[in-house]
Order: sequence, then C-alpha cells, then structure tokens
Amino acid sequence: MKTIQKNPAERWEDNKERCKEVMSTTIAELTGRTDDQAHNLCNEMAETGIMDFHGVASGMKSNGKVDFENPFIKRVSDFLMGKGFKRGEAHAIVGAICEFAASTLLMEG
Repeated sequence: MKTIQKNPAERWEDNKERCKEVMSTTIAELTGRTDDQAHNLCNEMAETGIMDFHGVASGMKSNGKVDFENPFIKRVSDFLMGKGFKRGEAHAIVGAICEFAASTLLMEG
C-alpha cells in the first residue's frame, strides 16, 4: 500500500488549529498574556503569513536545537519582538513552536 505524502501547505492546513493552540498556550504561559491576547496574536501570525508551519519546522537542527538564524525562525521572532516581547520570550515561544512543528512533520512524514 502506497503512502501519499502531503505537501507543506496541506500539512499546515491540517495542523494550523493545533499549532495555534500550542502557540497560544505557550505565549500565555511564558509571558503572562491572557488567553485572548495570546489567541489574537496567533491568529494574526497565521492570517498574515508570518507563521509558516513547514518553514518554522525547518529551523530545527539535527542536534535538536533551534537555529535562530533560520529565516523562518527570525521572521517569527522579529514579529514577536515588534509586538513588545523581549528577545528571550520571543526565542522561547519560537523554540516551542519549532519543536511542535518539527515533531508533527516527523510523525506525518
């Protein structure tokens, strides 16, 4: 039986709501933002294209660490810092999102 591989856009669509849930929870827990504030921020990232599920997953190095120089990781991190997050907060959030995205793609892949 042949397995049909989904392209990155299909994977993002399949996992967008779960990824937004992970992002919202992470933002609220790490920064003290309310659930509504975190949810609104995640919606903005998803709707504006700042969050690229496959791109962010590509920021996971083979050693399990996040590559903060990866252009997709930098874009999300810069966006968060532009919204008032400190660099450490932005990196913690992006790191959690990257881990989730990478593990989701590995499970499906």
